[in-house]
Amino acid sequence: MTTKTPTHINPLIAERLILLRKRSKLTQNELAQKTGLERKTIIRYETGQHIPSGKALSNLARIFGVTTDYLLGLTNTQFPLPRSESDLTPLELQAIQLLRRAGTDVERQRLLEALETLTTQEPD
Repeated sequence: MTTKTPTHINPLIAERLILLRKRSKLTQNELAQKTGLERKTIIRYETGQHIPSGKALSNLARIFGVTTDYLLGLTNTQFPLPRSESDLTPLELQAIQLLRRAGTDVERQRLLEALETLTTQEPD
């Protein structure tokens, strides 16, 4: 009898979970505690050996503040767009106001690039 190497079900789910966990500065143990799952389950998700159940997927999306569609690789949009101004936090509203105060599109682009740089840096 030969042992079978596990096939990776969906490498995009695994990649995104690793990225989001590291961006959130969580260890696999900490993520397991937050989700109520075992560490070995998190490892299986991150290695592509298992796909999270609907309940686990929903819980992971809530913890990371992204959509389930993003986790599944159905979209590249991580964060759900607010339906109305009331869905925005005070800090999000402040950021929009600062962006609108920029005098030109060049200045707006510089602000967006600065924000992108800050939010995509790997954690120390």
